[in-house]
Amino acid sequence: MDHLQLAAHTFSSRLILGTGKFSSAAVMLEAVKASGAQLVTVALRRFNREQLEDDLFGPLSELPGITLMPNTSGASTAAEAIKLPISAVNSPEVPSSKWKSTRTRST
Repeated sequence: MDHLQLAAHTFSSRLILGTGKFSSAAVMLEAVKASGAQLVTVALRRFNREQLEDDLFGPLSELPGITLMPNTSGASTAAEAIKLPISAVNSPEVPSSKWKSTRTRST
């Protein structure tokens, strides 16, 4: 099977998995693990640092071999869609290194 090439990243799986519509964070994590997906999209609006049971970033960032891609679900305007990921990456509460791939890149 062909690999998926996105910029400097090469993925052996072409499956991109979203994190919405799961009944719980635990079910979502199990689905991500079982799917074999290496790319997982996360709606920035779903991050809730006040309610840890709704925190998706923390558990997902700990999974080996997963690259997180922010999506702008819930943005009302194009300007907001651009601002959301920039704000998340630059937030002191979300270290920017966590937004980078957690997998080892093959050479």
